[in-house]
Amino acid sequence: MKAMPGPHPLDRSIPLGILLRDYLQVGCSLKEVSKIIKEGKVFVDGRPIREPKFPVGLMDVLSLPATGQHFRILPNTLGRLFPHPIGAHEAGFKLCRVETKKVIRGGRVQLGLHDGRNLLASNDFRVREVVKISLPGQEVLERIPFRVGCLALIVGGKNVGKTGRIVEIKELKSIQPNTAVLETDGEKIETQIPYLFLIGEKEPLISLP
Repeated sequence: MKAMPGPHPLDRSIPLGILLRDYLQVGCSLKEVSKIIKEGKVFVDGRPIREPKFPVGLMDVLSLPATGQHFRILPNTLGRLFPHPIGAHEAGFKLCRVETKKVIRGGRVQLGLHDGRNLLASNDFRVREVVKISLPGQEVLERIPFRVGCLALIVGGKNVGKTGRIVEIKELKSIQPNTAVLETDGEKIETQIPYLFLIGEKEPLISLP
C-alpha cells in the first residue's frame, strides 16, 4: 500500500493501514484493518480517519478508543518512524514545528506547520520554533523558542532518533548548512539545524522511548 497525498511527504510517513497491521497488529490482514478504519474506529490527532492510505507522520497522535490505546509517531535510531505508546493525557496535545511564516489579508500572521496545517498566531513566533497545540481543538498551549538550552530530538541525518540539549548554534553566512551542537549522554554531537525538532525547554514535553 502506498500512502495517499496528505499532510506528510510520502518518504516521511506510513499509510495508516500498514501502521495498524504491521506495527500494532490490530488485524491480521489489510482487509481487516481497512474495515476497522472505515468504521471510524481509528483517530489521528483527535479526529476519526476513514482512509487506510492516510499518511501518518512525525509527532502525529494515533488513538484507538475501543482499546484505550494512544501512540505518538517518533523516529527510531535507524531513521524509521514507529508508534511510541503514550498516556491519555499526552494524547490531548501535539508538538508542531513552524516551517513558514507569512502575513495574510488583514495583517494577520499565519504559521505553516510541519504537518501541513496552518495556524493563525501572533508575530512573536519564528521559523524553527515549536508550538504545543491541543487536540483536536488546535489551540496554542505553549511555545518553545529555538535557542541554546532547549531540548531537541534529531529527526534526520546519521544521529537520527537521539535527543539532547542544545549547547551551541552555528549560523554560517555561506552555502554551508547551519548547524547546532547537542549534548547527549555525556557526548557532544553536531547536526544540521533542519534535522532538529524541539521537544521542551528544561524538561521534555513528551515521553520518549
